Amino acid sequence: MGEPWSAVPDLILEVEEQCRKRLARLAAYGMCFFSIVLVLAVVIAPNFIRTGCRGPLTACKSNLKNMATALEMYAYDFRGEYPERLDQLVPTYMKTLPTCPEAGEVTYTYRCVGRGKRANFSMECSGSHHAKQYSAFEGSPLNYPRYHSARGLADHP
Repeated sequence: MGEPWSAVPDLILEVEEQCRKRLARLAAYGMCFFSIVLVLAVVIAPNFIRTGCRGPLTACKSNLKNMATALEMYAYDFRGEYPERLDQLVPTYMKTLPTCPEAGEVTYTYRCVGRGKRANFSMECSGSHHAKQYSAFEGSPLNYPRYHSARGLADHP
């Protein structure tokens, strides 16, 4: 009979070979996973970047819609008459007048035309505060976004 310890070196070599194969397989899986994550990041990241820079513009549009709702509530209470100034909405219809998030101040211009059932109004964010969000359009658009009581929101030129 042979010595029981003589097979140990062969056993160690066999275990080492199995470990190398498993490590190689694990490395391949890791590279595959890393590649998938990298591709997803390249595809998804630009969408998050674009969304982030449009936040102030979206907030400004929301401000215009909220003020339009307050103006309609005012007109309902005053027999179809819109107020002469936006500050007449405070504090009954709005807590405060909203500020343009890009400008950091109240930049909304309001005009009311006509009286009674023929009346309409328009509002806009005055200036070129959102010019970088409108980079897809030629020039630097002034006074956007806009809201008109009959046409609704005009968010680009």
